[in-house]
Amino acid sequence: MREVIERAKAGDQEAKLYIINKFMPLIYKTSMNVYVSGYQDEDLRQIAIVSVLNAIEKYKIDSPTGFAAYVKAAIMNNFKYLIRGKARENYLKSLNETNEEGFELITVVPMDFDLEEYALHKETKKKLKAAIELLDEEEKEMLYYFFERDYGGIKEYAFKKGISYKEAYKFKNSLINKLKGYIV
Repeated sequence: MREVIERAKAGDQEAKLYIINKFMPLIYKTSMNVYVSGYQDEDLRQIAIVSVLNAIEKYKIDSPTGFAAYVKAAIMNNFKYLIRGKARENYLKSLNETNEEGFELITVVPMDFDLEEYALHKETKKKLKAAIELLDEEEKEMLYYFFERDYGGIKEYAFKKGISYKEAYKFKNSLINKLKGYIV
């Protein structure tokens, strides 16, 4: 892969295309998990592809960080930047501004707050917290490894516990099913 990266950094279009194709599953998965108001899935994929191209240019071949991790971080950082920009843009809007027809936005903006959905979400959150309290320490530890980035995920959990990844994965699935049982 190092040779392909070097060729891509030198401007080889085929090498760049090869790298983009190699990361296409990550691009699709990441773009499907991101929502930015006003952007279609295809727009987000294009942003991710540009992120890959920028990562190729900026990646230092001798870096201790692997290229795949660098690309993933570049894509996520660009999405976060885009989301922050959209949030800032929305923050700067005033409902007293007038639209193209001369009406104040406050009179034309529909109320999209769903009280029922809010209450349901709040109740589910409460049930989840209560369910987590019922878990033993080992199960709680697995949750930290699964949900907290700093802990390293299932692979790190398996390594720390001296078990196979498959065993850790099964434990995670049974834990999630157990939590679902408590919540439902």
